[in-house]
Order: sequence, then C-alpha cells, then structure tokens
Amino acid sequence: WIPEKKHFLYSVEVDPTNRDAQIAKARAGKPKGIGEMRLARALAWCYLHTGEARFKRPFDAILQYAKTHRRAEYRYMALTIPPLERADTTPPAAVGDLIAEPLGGGRVRLTWTAPAGEPVRYQVKWAERPMVRRIKFPEQKDTHANWWAANNVDGEPKPAAAGTKQSMIVEGVTAGLRYFNIRGFDAESNRSGFSNMAETQAK
Repeated sequence: WIPEKKHFLYSVEVDPTNRDAQIAKARAGKPKGIGEMRLARALAWCYLHTGEARFKRPFDAILQYAKTHRRAEYRYMALTIPPLERADTTPPAAVGDLIAEPLGGGRVRLTWTAPAGEPVRYQVKWAERPMVRRIKFPEQKDTHANWWAANNVDGEPKPAAAGTKQSMIVEGVTAGLRYFNIRGFDAESNRSGFSNMAETQAK
C-alpha cells in the first residue's frame, strides 16, 4: 500500500519462458490475461513515481483494451486503476559534477552543484561497480551493478537553489573502489537522469 498515492503496488506476472512475446502484447494493448492487468498496475506505480513515458505508453494501451473488453473482470480492473494525470512531466536536470572524496572509516564525502528543474529531494546510491539502469546479460553481469539494487543511503540534504554547491557524507561504505550516483525528484515525482558516476577508493 502506497499511502501518498492511495493505491497498492501489485506484483508483475510475466511468464519467464515467454517474456518477450508477453511484454510485446502488453505494449500493443493486447493483454492475454489478468497477469497483464496486474502489469498495468505496476506500470502505473512506476509512472507515478518516475514520470517516465516508457511506463505510461504500455499502460495506456493495456487500459484502453481493458475498458472495451467483454470480460467483466477486465472492465472492473480498468476502473480501479488510479488516474495518471500529472501537472508537470518534465524531470529535473541531472547532476553533472558529482565528486566523491574518501574520509576513512567507511565515510565518503560527496559534493555536487544543485541542478535546475526544482528538485524537492535527492536519492543517492553507491555500489562496488558502475551502475546502470538495467544490466545487459550476460556481458555486464560481472562488470556493472543494477541501479535499483545498489546501496541506498540516509541523510540526503534537501535540494538547494540551482547552482548552489551541496555536499553530504555517506557512511558505512565498504573499503575498495566504490561508485556513487545521485538523482533528483521534483514535486510530481519526475526523476532526473543519472548523474555522472563518481568513483573513489573508500577506506
């Protein structure tokens, strides 16, 4: 249950043996079962929390199909999916000058310039490998980290006015070469792109 959005996050039921065909049908607005309707709910959640059009396009197609489907459960589920209207669909600018500095004792200082686009919060992550949105298998499985699965941190500062220098100290970073990334979110939950990937030898 997501209180601030007033809806549930449903699991995505995608058949791993027929994944590409199933997702293609969902994107074309031709779901073959209730699994794709649950996929629509997950897509709605992703769009509401990121503002990325790639989540909304297949959602819209599935929803249109469901509204006109002869099966009552499809029409019911279509009616219960939350609306996705957004007053603002433009994400904040990405941070472009993130720097990581080791302080010892598992502490790393991050510094950057606040971006344009009126972000209201940051999300900082670190990993043992460079982070990507989605790992390409098998070529990246041993060389990169999935951004979603990377380590979250606590204590990100509130975004300052664009152009202002900001910093924070990340604690609990294990020793070794570590990579850091920061993304901003605005009031409509539009998420910025990746910052530059800052790296440092944590101690």
